[in-house]
Amino acid sequence: MGGKLSRLLKSADRLTEEFVGLLDARDRFHTCNEGMFLDSRSFDQDETLMAKVYKRRDWTLEVPADERTYEIFCRTLVRRLIEISGASWNEAGFKAVFNPDWDGHQPLEEMFKGVLGERPQIRS
Repeated sequence: MGGKLSRLLKSADRLTEEFVGLLDARDRFHTCNEGMFLDSRSFDQDETLMAKVYKRRDWTLEVPADERTYEIFCRTLVRRLIEISGASWNEAGFKAVFNPDWDGHQPLEEMFKGVLGERPQIRS
C-alpha cells in the first residue's frame, strides 16, 4: 500500500498508540470495559466509504470519504476519552480544534483538550 491510504493508516496507528498511552497515563485503560466490548456498529460511519467497497475506484468520492473516515476515527477516540474523564461531549469544541490533515500529526491530546475547552498550545 502506498500514498495517501498508507499515510492515513500510519496516522490511525499513531493515534491509537497515543489513545492507549493517554489511558495508561491516567490508569484508566480498563475503565468501563469490564465484561464488555466496544461495539463498532455504534460508531459514526461514512455511507460513501461503505458504498465504495468492491467497486471501481472513484477518487472524487474516495478522497472525501477517506477524510471523513479520519475525522470519524479521531472523534471516536476523543469521545471515549471525554466519556472516561466524566466530561460532556462538545461537538463545537471538537470541530474548532480538529485538523483534518492526517499528515499534520495532530496529537490526540490536543483534540481532547480542545473538546474540554482548554486552549491548545501553539506548536512550532
